[in-house]
Amino acid sequence: MISCSDGRLYRTPRPSPIAPLERPHVTKPTSPLSDFVRRTLDHNRISYRRLAECAVDPETGERLDHRWLNGLVNGRYTTAPTPARLRALAAGLRVPPVVVKRLAAQQFLDLEAEDGEDVGDDAYLIYLQAKRLPPEDRAVVRDLVRRLADCATPGPSACR
Repeated sequence: MISCSDGRLYRTPRPSPIAPLERPHVTKPTSPLSDFVRRTLDHNRISYRRLAECAVDPETGERLDHRWLNGLVNGRYTTAPTPARLRALAAGLRVPPVVVKRLAAQQFLDLEAEDGEDVGDDAYLIYLQAKRLPPEDRAVVRDLVRRLADCATPGPSACR
């Protein structure tokens, strides 16, 4: 038995005597959209259900289901989500729709990421922190990042 916060008791399922079937791993080695959603959930410490509550397409009113979000993160889908679902996901994640659309194109349509489109862990964490800043402070961060990138670029250095 498991006790939940609401005081109800639930019977725990008995383990099956038959070993579960191994589920084939469907995701590609890189799953940018799935990874982005997973990192956002982890960073903000929110559940699939909470994200689903916020994930509403502003154009059509379509809502995302928490089970669909779980399937997306766990690589159960091989076709790109509809534009309405991508807009709803962007609204739930509170990012511009173009971010979600690019990640979906990379994951489902084999769009190659170009320079400057990195959404790796470091770039993502910088993005999360910078979006909390007021606009004038974002301009300072943007200038600092540009200067650092100029210094890291091979060739005649613009930094001194």
